[in-house]
Amino acid sequence: MIESAHGVGYGQAATGVLRATIQAAQAHDPLAAVTVIVPSNSAGLAARRVLGAGTGLVNVTFVTPFGLAQRLGGARSVAAGEQPLTNPVLIAAIRVELRVDAGFFESVKSHAATETALAQRYAELSRALPETMDALARGGSARAKALVEIFGRVRVRLAGFADEDALARHALVALYEQDAPALALGTAIVHLPQPLTPALSQLLAAVVECAPSHVIMGVTGDDDSDAGVLAQCTRLGVDLPADAVAAPPDVVTGTEIITASDVDDEVRAVLRSVL
Repeated sequence: MIESAHGVGYGQAATGVLRATIQAAQAHDPLAAVTVIVPSNSAGLAARRVLGAGTGLVNVTFVTPFGLAQRLGGARSVAAGEQPLTNPVLIAAIRVELRVDAGFFESVKSHAATETALAQRYAELSRALPETMDALARGGSARAKALVEIFGRVRVRLAGFADEDALARHALVALYEQDAPALALGTAIVHLPQPLTPALSQLLAAVVECAPSHVIMGVTGDDDSDAGVLAQCTRLGVDLPADAVAAPPDVVTGTEIITASDVDDEVRAVLRSVL
């Protein structure tokens, strides 16, 4: 059940609320388990370093929504003869199928960007209904038909691997049957939630329903920027608190705009400027 919800600005304000929430969860037992669900590994690492540099952290786990699905559903997935499908494994399977028969993608089959784009489409198509896939295969564009065709081949090659949706389903079963990993969550803190896939959103909603939970929403004060976050929080059963405080705009002086052709060139340009 959700015990508290906070709407705060990103950065130090959000980290301060996270620190206070962890301390409150461990007020009566310094070793009580706390699971902080973060939007990305980098966000978790940053928060862990800031909090660890102060009073330290004990029995506090930082995990992404996908990592949560692996943690809760991994054992059941293995018991079913499946292995978690990681992105490197998916990319490898796509690369092999492109080499076997690239078809529509022949001219770009050697580009890393092609593999990445196909991996993203694989994640989307894995959530599509069978009738949707049939409709795309029959009446879609040449590109859509090629996507459906290579998706089918990659899925066959990945037989025995559990994708995100399958892991989330295993995790839901473990959660509702109160398997050991689910019981070990302790207090759950959803820190700075971002829009999620339907499967992970359903899993996160189940977590906040089954475990004592707190939600820390990051807000900017801009309706368009906050729309995705607020929609995700609504799916979790949480609305923006009336006293939510957005981060004040930073006062920036001496701003310089650098035009760069790509991300690597951007880094080089900034380094040259600093040096």
